[in-house]
Amino acid sequence: MTEKVRIAASNPEKLAGGGTSCRIKYIDSLKGFAIICVVLGHIALGYTGAASYPGNLSFWHTIENIIYSFHMPLFFAISGFVYYKAYFKSDGKTKYRKLFIQVLNLVAIYIVFVIGFTLIKIPFNSFANEKSGLDDILWMWLNPVGVYWYLYVLVELYLLFAVPKASKMPAWLTLLVCLAFAIAGCYISAPFALSNLMYYAFFFAAGFVSARGVRILSCLPAALSGLFTAAILSIVFWDANELLKDIKYVNIAVSAGLVLALWYLFEHLDVLGSNRLLQYLGKHSLEIYVTHSIVVTAGRTILGKIGLDGQYLCLIINLLLGIGAPLIFSAVIRKLKLFDILFRPATLISRRIEEKTDNKQKHDC
Repeated sequence: MTEKVRIAASNPEKLAGGGTSCRIKYIDSLKGFAIICVVLGHIALGYTGAASYPGNLSFWHTIENIIYSFHMPLFFAISGFVYYKAYFKSDGKTKYRKLFIQVLNLVAIYIVFVIGFTLIKIPFNSFANEKSGLDDILWMWLNPVGVYWYLYVLVELYLLFAVPKASKMPAWLTLLVCLAFAIAGCYISAPFALSNLMYYAFFFAAGFVSARGVRILSCLPAALSGLFTAAILSIVFWDANELLKDIKYVNIAVSAGLVLALWYLFEHLDVLGSNRLLQYLGKHSLEIYVTHSIVVTAGRTILGKIGLDGQYLCLIINLLLGIGAPLIFSAVIRKLKLFDILFRPATLISRRIEEKTDNKQKHDC
């Protein structure tokens, strides 16, 4: 498969800075698939959390159990892969300036959308499973808010893997250390942000070392054994009252197995890796991620108010809303030339400073 195509960079997970860059097609497709799973997972979580549809709870629980067994580990593996491709040179040296700008972008996105999400949600707390308050904004530095915990942990991982000794460790040692942290995170009673950092660092590391050339995510034997292990463990430990992701040891094995299998399939099958719809969603995955939550919450509430509770119809409508509304939002802010202000403010400021510096130098000459 031809891996790279030249397209406009559209989000912080791009492979290189600037207006255009080379992207890996199957990675965009994987991101598109992952963001669909994220939306599906939050739709199911909303219905199981509301417990307003007892006749359909088993349906929603099944979706929740399947999706949550792998979707965020997959996202972090993709993030680790893209992180190395974007912010490390071919000789392994870190592009610190570009990385620092991207970290500032992610922090800005986190701040803006946590504040916006919280202020929008407060008046509608009575319809939400989890209530929001101004204290969420006050303490967002220590306690990640809502779905934005992903951005919080991603910034931590970006900084952690930028440390020279961490980024240059042998691949096997990186994976072993991160696996130890993941296992420890299952047992240690730690704050939410720290426990997630410990758990997902292993999957981020898997993507990171794969991008360095140790292609553990592209190995057929690993994919087959991973899929087999995940299937057996899922069957043995399937429980109507407990999610696979909450079962110690089993969660890591199932997630790793499914990530290995999915990665291999998307990299080697054109029908998946070159799927234009998935690629499109992948390119806009950040916009979908930060805005879908409020949309699916509103969708579930409205559908309930009008008496529509058919599980399949609710699933389809909420999925279309959860993906469609963010894409419309993305198109509007791009049309209004607000995208860089919201999603790449540090890049925008850096570019303006460079332009002023260049103009001053030309003027002096």
